[in-house]
Amino acid sequence: MDRPIVSSGIRAAVIKQEDIPCLLLQRVARLRPTERMGARFMILLLQSRVFATYIAPIFTGISVPHLSPEQIKGFKVILPSYSEQKGIIEYIENETATLNTAISRLEREITLLREYHTCLVADVVTGKLDVREAAAGLPDESTPDAIEDDADLSNETESADEEAAE
Repeated sequence: MDRPIVSSGIRAAVIKQEDIPCLLLQRVARLRPTERMGARFMILLLQSRVFATYIAPIFTGISVPHLSPEQIKGFKVILPSYSEQKGIIEYIENETATLNTAISRLEREITLLREYHTCLVADVVTGKLDVREAAAGLPDESTPDAIEDDADLSNETESADEEAAE
């Protein structure tokens, strides 16, 4: 309930059976699904732009935005039937499956790159990797763009030479 909106959206999580026991800290709301609203639909609703638009103007607090339980309770929405909720969830999951897979792969690649960076720094610091030797094996600093620019310049020079010869 403190700073509920971050750069990636609304901060909300689902606690699963394997997460128990866990602690609920101060300024964290616990919302439970009901017979009328399932857990998966609730989390989608809480992470929706509609909910973010509702809570943004009602924050209290100067440096850290706060949200009260009463403000959360005050959020009104037309609730579809349970079967419609399931249909909405299935549709959203089908539409976002490819994106979620790509995000998971990219997150894994970022983790691997960070691990590689850490190992590389450790190898340099401990002397396992000689930076001068590694740098000698690197290609020239010419980039493909610089090479293309050079090629463009040489074509322009050839054209200018041809025009001057005529």
